[in-house]
Amino acid sequence: MRLFCKQQEQDCHCKDKVGSHTVKSLNYVKRESVEKLLNEGEILILLSGEARLFIGAAPPIYLKEGDIIFLSPGNIYKVEFDKDTNLLSFSIGEQILRDKSLLYNVVNSNEEILDTPYSTPLRIKEPMQDYIRCLLTYLDSKINCPKVFELKIKELLLLMKLCYFKQELTALFAPILSSNTSFTYFILKNYSRIKTVKEFAQKANLSLSGFEKEFRKAFNSSPYKWMKEKRTDHLVREIRQSSKSMKEISEECGFTSSSQMNDFCKKEFGMPPGKLRSYFLKNGNY
Repeated sequence: MRLFCKQQEQDCHCKDKVGSHTVKSLNYVKRESVEKLLNEGEILILLSGEARLFIGAAPPIYLKEGDIIFLSPGNIYKVEFDKDTNLLSFSIGEQILRDKSLLYNVVNSNEEILDTPYSTPLRIKEPMQDYIRCLLTYLDSKINCPKVFELKIKELLLLMKLCYFKQELTALFAPILSSNTSFTYFILKNYSRIKTVKEFAQKANLSLSGFEKEFRKAFNSSPYKWMKEKRTDHLVREIRQSSKSMKEISEECGFTSSSQMNDFCKKEFGMPPGKLRSYFLKNGNY
């Protein structure tokens, strides 16, 4: 279906610009699974089907038709589809969260910050149905304009602001909320690519002491402890769920050598990584 002429498509002045705001309609078949590391936040709306969302070692989040969920940047997500599924995916850049006309008062609130790394799904409300129908028409018509996508994402967030209570939106966006949401978003977006606290502080343009102070306010933990926990979660996940070699895993997790990862696993889990993988296989947790 094409409602717009080819010339209009070609004349889009921002068509070739690379932006962080994208909207996609995605289809998956039963038993299919996808896994990816997000560099930006993402909102998913399930239009049909059922799925299970896995984040690290946490129990799966069950999603069904009409559910809305927010995925924070910097995490590796795995989604397994239990039925044929159609969903809408909205990429949410940090600048949109700073827009005071949208969700700024939610994501920058000092009230009742939820101490959870996970989003609580919401249900689609009736006023959003017309928006979704219009958006699907745009996507079916092969519109390829980043500015249109940006405006449709802003429209979605305005609708959510009108349709849901602040507490509901706080639960949805919980993974990025803190007294300084921009700082939290920066940490979540970049921690997988940064190996040391000193490097993090430099990238944030803060002194080491200033970075540590801001980090404790946002995560209620020292950056050293938090980064070690994230590294451990990633390591366990790769050993348990992937078929990668131990050398590949050690490089991906920031160890200087396989022997360093060996020593780390012995200290943290009481066994080397090879035996740890065998343990997971034996207990059906692979």
